[in-house]
This record gives sequence, C-alpha cells and structure tokens, in this order.
Amino acid sequence: MNTIENLLKLISSQNKRDIKKLEIRELEEEKKGNFIAFVDDQSNSYDVNIVIKNKEVTSHSCDCGSNESWCIHQKKMLEEIVKLTSLKPVKKTRIKKEKESETLLKLIEEEDLRKWLLDFFNTNREAEQYFMLSFSQKQKEYSLDEVEQLIKDTITSIIGKKRKVEISEVKKIIDLLQIALEPVFAYIDCIIKTTEIVKPLIIRICDLLLSFHFNSGTTSKRLEKYVYAIIEKYH
Repeated sequence: MNTIENLLKLISSQNKRDIKKLEIRELEEEKKGNFIAFVDDQSNSYDVNIVIKNKEVTSHSCDCGSNESWCIHQKKMLEEIVKLTSLKPVKKTRIKKEKESETLLKLIEEEDLRKWLLDFFNTNREAEQYFMLSFSQKQKEYSLDEVEQLIKDTITSIIGKKRKVEISEVKKIIDLLQIALEPVFAYIDCIIKTTEIVKPLIIRICDLLLSFHFNSGTTSKRLEKYVYAIIEKYH
C-alpha cells in the first residue's frame, strides 16, 4: 500500500542526504489532496505532482525522467507535504505489557482472593499491618494510648517478639512507621496551636521510639535520626 507511512520508510539515509541538497518552490494544494510544486536539483527544475487521499498516495509524477517509481524529487516533495500538513503518520502508542499477576487479579473470584489474603496475613504480619494502614479508615483524632498502641503494633509486625533488631529491619520499621504516623501528624498539624494536646503527643511518640531504639541492640542510627527530625519539626 502506498500509505504515507510506508513511503516515508523508503527514504534511505543516502536519500535524506541528497534531499537536503534540493530546493522546493511554490508547493501548493491545487485541489483537495492534489499537491504540485517545482523541485530544483542543481541547475535543473522539475515539475512534481502528488495526489493523496485518506493518507494514501493515489498518484504521483515527476518530469525528471528517472526510471525509479519514486524519484528523489518526489521523496523531497512528500517530506515537505508531511511537514506542512497534518498528514504525518501518528506513532503507535506502546501499550505497557500487563504483568501476569495483574492478569490473575482480574480473573480471581473476590471470595478466593479474600481467603488467600487472610491466609497470607497469618504468616506475614508486616504485610497485614501495611494492608491495615493503607485501607483502614483514618481516625480524625488520636489519644496518647491510641498512638502508643499504633507504634507498638507497627514495630511488632516487623520483628514479632524479638528484642534484638537487625539493621535490615530498622529501615522496614521506619518505612512502616512513616505510613502509620502520617494521619497522626496530620491531626497534630490541624491542632498545632493547641499546645496542651500536641506537646504530650509529640513527647509520647519520641519517648516510645527512643526507648525502642536504645533497647533494640542495633547499631543503626536511622531511628534516632527519625526521632530528631520529628523534634526539629515540632519543637
């Protein structure tokens, strides 16, 4: 098919270098889809005609006498037509390949997925806590006891009943704490001027985290830096 897209693919690198040496004059659309122009090739000038319908070339000619079906002059003119009109072929949008897991999620029955998640949460407390923090309804207010329980549940979901914390676990704890405490800090920001409520909350959060840090047996300073960042923000 003589579509514009296919014809443009016929223009080789050498053609492109040669095309740059040519000059085109008086390019106009004589009638709808019927383009005419003069293409100057050194001291010679050639009359070129290209007819396009629905982005497909239905006829084309050049009086240069070339034996090629598409001479260099017609290719020059086709490039110019594309530049000056909306006939440039639209690049196909690459559709991102769907992951196998995404495909499966679409096929699995809701009840089967719910059962699988419950079984998975029984053996993965961290994932369960992340799920709860992501999808549970956020509170608008937080008491000291609620904040303390939230922090304890978050830490326990990572390390269980262990006392010594591995360095690799510290990052997980902080990442999950940032999610867990986000609505708490949002609440604090809303009542920031109410010192009698805000101050005890900040103190309780920092005390709990520092106490855990000093009793964890880890050499990591990540949690300590996280607490100091909270103090710096709300001091």
